[in-house]
Amino acid sequence: MQTRNIHYKSGYKHQLAVTYEIQTEIYPTEHAEIRDFILLRPDGLLTVLKNYAWDGATAIIDTRYNLRASLVHDALYQLMREGVLSGEYREAADKLFRQLCVEDGVFPVIASGYYWALRQFGAAAIKADNARKMKHAPGCKYGDELY
Repeated sequence: MQTRNIHYKSGYKHQLAVTYEIQTEIYPTEHAEIRDFILLRPDGLLTVLKNYAWDGATAIIDTRYNLRASLVHDALYQLMREGVLSGEYREAADKLFRQLCVEDGVFPVIASGYYWALRQFGAAAIKADNARKMKHAPGCKYGDELY
């Protein structure tokens, strides 16, 4: 049977074309994983799998100098938001964002400004209720709600 309705999430700007791995200094006590997308091993190796989609850096323009940092940071925050990585690692994720920005060519003073903003305003982004909502198309009834 064929259905004409689709279920999706929007707001993503980038999609990873090749699996990316990076050694971090974030060491969870067990694997933190979102199947088919992200794996953080207890030894700190973060793997973001091909086809992972993310929205880039929040509140700043995406450039080649901050894109890798935004990928890694978004993946780590998603692990926290999904409850598979403790929120105690948020500061380490924010520091890694700053480090990667500098490594990739962002002036240190600007990267430090990004870091400051993450520390001030980033806590809400790891809360479960901040997850992207499911959408439906075309306008259809799903359960008791019309979309």
